[in-house]
Amino acid sequence: MNNLLVIAIAFLLYSVILYILSRKKLLEKYNIILWGPILMIHSHKGEDIINRVAEHKRFWIIVSSIAIAVCFVLSILLIPLLIWNAMLSFQLPIEAAPSPILAIGLPGVNPIMSGANFWYAIVGLVIAVIVHEAAHGVMARIAEVKLKSVGLILLMLPIGAFVEPDEEELKATSYLKRVRVFAISPFMNIMLAIIFSLVFSLVMMNMVHIKCEGVGVVYVVPNMPAQQVGIRPGMIITEIQDLNGTHVIKNSTDLQKYLLKKNVGDQVAVRTYGGQIFYVTLASKAIYTKNSSDYNKASLGIVMIDTKDIARTYDALKFPFSSFRRFIDYTMLPFLELRGNSPLNKPYTDFLDTLISSEFFWPLATTFYWIFWINLMLGVTNLLPALPLDGGYVVHEGLSWTLHKINISEISREKLVNAMSYTLTLFVVFLFVIQFIGPYLRVIFG
Repeated sequence: MNNLLVIAIAFLLYSVILYILSRKKLLEKYNIILWGPILMIHSHKGEDIINRVAEHKRFWIIVSSIAIAVCFVLSILLIPLLIWNAMLSFQLPIEAAPSPILAIGLPGVNPIMSGANFWYAIVGLVIAVIVHEAAHGVMARIAEVKLKSVGLILLMLPIGAFVEPDEEELKATSYLKRVRVFAISPFMNIMLAIIFSLVFSLVMMNMVHIKCEGVGVVYVVPNMPAQQVGIRPGMIITEIQDLNGTHVIKNSTDLQKYLLKKNVGDQVAVRTYGGQIFYVTLASKAIYTKNSSDYNKASLGIVMIDTKDIARTYDALKFPFSSFRRFIDYTMLPFLELRGNSPLNKPYTDFLDTLISSEFFWPLATTFYWIFWINLMLGVTNLLPALPLDGGYVVHEGLSWTLHKINISEISREKLVNAMSYTLTLFVVFLFVIQFIGPYLRVIFG
């Protein structure tokens, strides 16, 4: 049965069960609130931990002060970045337009958080949300604001946690205390992202190296010679033997030059890393290219990559902060999964030796990367100066504090602050939406 169908059936059963439990008032009995298909389990478990962490008041005051400065600067920088992305969207063809589903940060729904990445995304999301909400709770307690509840969020599986401060008490505190509560969480997510990025890049990626020099097999064309004799993606071709002797294959150029000299029907012996030998009868390249000009060109029927190019890819992962472009490429790894060429997945990982067992190493390394990625995405998203995101509240409180210095009535100040905050929110939402509809608007009005 199709995996997507299984998930759909399970989700339907889950929703029906929740509906029945809700109708019978059984959820309320255990302080569980149903919000659509999402369960919010309210309790007081975890408050003791938050209170103990909040005892280090001086430390958290310093950290939150840094957080305010960082959040303020990044919130400002995100606006021109959104404008730039919105403008770029008008240059994309419709077939390259991003799907709105990519904006939904739920594993199993968002395609980059599905399939092989599903459990990695779950782990990253749970850690990111717990850190985010716990940070809110710690700063709320330092501001002497009570916590009404601490809880867990479930959508079939745990997808996060929440901390619910007393809103009335929070409103009654000073501007600075409120800003600390809002700024600390995205800052902590970004700090955690940096930590796990360093672990992934400086530790894990320095534990891998290319197995040997040669040509890596990325894909094997069905019903072509390589597939018929058992050559698989992940193998490295190092030599080809024929009646004229042994030909060392160091890169794809060597292999292409060799094949240009051969004829369709010639028999060769392909040696791969590890000493395996495959006896291949070369076929016409036109079989899969459907191009008549390729009829007399001999082919193995593989898509290949130089192992030196693979080495450069992993070297780039070791130093993601060496340039802005390299960092952007670093954050785009999950999107490469959609095209099947992520360096964190097979067959690319098969071209590498690791210092520890690859069966343990790659799941661990990938987990570290996803903790980095989810924390970065959650932190940056919450820094957007739009309500109800943390960045929006930071801007709102900043405007309130600024206008408080001006001699106008509290009612007028509140109306002005709300108008400015909501205008900025609408502008951010507009820029965000444009990224998805820009290619279509270009066609309609172009």
